[in-house]
Amino acid sequence: MVTPRRWLALLLVGCLCLTAGCDSLLPGSDPQTSTTSTLQGKLAPGLTAQGVTDVGALTDAHARILQEDSYTVTWTNVQQYSNGTVRYRSHGRTRRGFNGSHFYSQIRYPTPPPTFAAFSLQRYEYYGESDTVYQRYIGQNNMTVKVFNRSEAPVAKTFTSREYFYAVLYAFNQTQGFTATERPNSSPPRYKIQLTRLERPAPITNYHTLETVTNASLTATIDRWGVIHQYQLTYTGQVNNRTMSGNRTIRFAKAGSTRVPQPSWVQNVTANQSTTGKSDR
Repeated sequence: MVTPRRWLALLLVGCLCLTAGCDSLLPGSDPQTSTTSTLQGKLAPGLTAQGVTDVGALTDAHARILQEDSYTVTWTNVQQYSNGTVRYRSHGRTRRGFNGSHFYSQIRYPTPPPTFAAFSLQRYEYYGESDTVYQRYIGQNNMTVKVFNRSEAPVAKTFTSREYFYAVLYAFNQTQGFTATERPNSSPPRYKIQLTRLERPAPITNYHTLETVTNASLTATIDRWGVIHQYQLTYTGQVNNRTMSGNRTIRFAKAGSTRVPQPSWVQNVTANQSTTGKSDR
């Protein structure tokens, strides 16, 4: 039985990272022992045709570029047992304005939803602007709305997933079992990389609340400046002596063109506050 604290850990992973393309839950291929590439030289900060030379430089470049821009990030996170029963599934989307001035984030739990006491969570949303963050939790026959000071809001302060990318990249051998190819018809150039030799499974077990991870692979699409446009991790592990397959996909899109309209439910909250003169903060 999954405890509320364990579900909370899974929920926080959704905030930090925050699509389509995650239907397959096959484990990664067998680790390769040599590096192959059709490219040569440096491809992006911390990345060459022969491997990832500096995980920190690559993930820092990704976060630094996105931090000053608007963008949309979408993700799907799925775990299922070997008999096909879904342990956990979530879908999320965040729209972020220029310099993080405002944002809207929504996480959905189609099935099975995490349960906190009698509250079965189906969806939660955040909308942030200026110094205020509005939070809405939606469950079965239950909905709560809260207002926070932005510095105190229980939501990630960055949606670039930099910490997650760093941890998962670090879990793999960055040169052996590595391949890099250029995406066709991409201008400016984008590169698809794949890592298949898992060496340090602890980051994956910690982020995805598993006891062990026995096999994993990841693919990513990266441009010449270091922005990670798409990232997919597949893995196989165990929890409570049961075999588990997992798949997590993250995509960044609409850089510089993302709009963040205020949701209607936030307008209702602000209207009520203006009428009553009271705040939930």
